[in-house]
Amino acid sequence: MPKNKCKVPSTVKKTVSALPGVRSNAVITRDVNAYKDSSFSWRIEIDYLCSRKNCCNKCELCFSLYELTNEELFFIFEKLYGYETWTWRDIEKSDNGTSCGFMLVEKLDVCDIVRQHLSLLHFDDEYLYKIEISGRHRIWGIRRGSIFYWLWNDREHRFYKGRNTNYTKQKK
Repeated sequence: MPKNKCKVPSTVKKTVSALPGVRSNAVITRDVNAYKDSSFSWRIEIDYLCSRKNCCNKCELCFSLYELTNEELFFIFEKLYGYETWTWRDIEKSDNGTSCGFMLVEKLDVCDIVRQHLSLLHFDDEYLYKIEISGRHRIWGIRRGSIFYWLWNDREHRFYKGRNTNYTKQKK
């Protein structure tokens, strides 16, 4: 898939030859969009976070969750609980005036920081998901199945400063 395209194939076909009892020409089809009708859910995985132990040293922890106050965390948790009534299709469309969705990592203003951190985690994600918290405040993370893993806190909207803040609307 070319890097400048944002279209995700609706199915992935894989030829399987090493499974016992399966013919060598068998094709397994998996729907990669099955998550879209699932409810949005989120997690914080400590090992994924940018911390003093697990940081690329380029970001100087400026996007770290560890820098948040208890009040800020409570506010963000309340917003995330509110998004749990949405499906992933709602998050990706973001037609209700919020700036939620996904973006290609290469489009981000901080793509080298993101790529380096994902590399430290042995991830090769091409897309990051963003969730609007308020005004310019976003949180960024990755999706595994129907779960959003919160990785970065972007209080000042520095991940992507483009005029069209919802890249998912541009891709149509």
